[in-house]
Amino acid sequence: CYYISNVHNRVIGNAASGGWAGINFPVLPEPADPTLRYSGVVPKDRTALEIVGNSVHSTGWFGKNTGAVYAGGSLYWDEDDTNSTLLKYVAGRVGSSRLSRHTKDDDGKKRVVSGAKHNSLADKCWCNWLGETK
Repeated sequence: CYYISNVHNRVIGNAASGGWAGINFPVLPEPADPTLRYSGVVPKDRTALEIVGNSVHSTGWFGKNTGAVYAGGSLYWDEDDTNSTLLKYVAGRVGSSRLSRHTKDDDGKKRVVSGAKHNSLADKCWCNWLGETK
């Protein structure tokens, strides 16, 4: 299974089997590298460059509504602890704007994951933290 913290990348030709999701794109309001924390980069608001030719199967053992690909969960620094070196993680849905995706494509349409094509998702779907599926 893959846990991809930088969705602004090319994810091509991978195979994932098992787990609660084969590929997970968590929400990161700041970079995971502490030296880049205040760089102004907002990973959660960037679109994927390319997600092509990946195969995911046999996922969702722990829940009937899980997806083969999950764009959700939050990996973040505690806002009140500016010297922290420990990231916090919430696997489920988080309602705060800081921990929500605001990704838009070049046409201004909201996109959680764009650039995805020719992926094989056996018996499952793409799920984002809003509960939307593709």
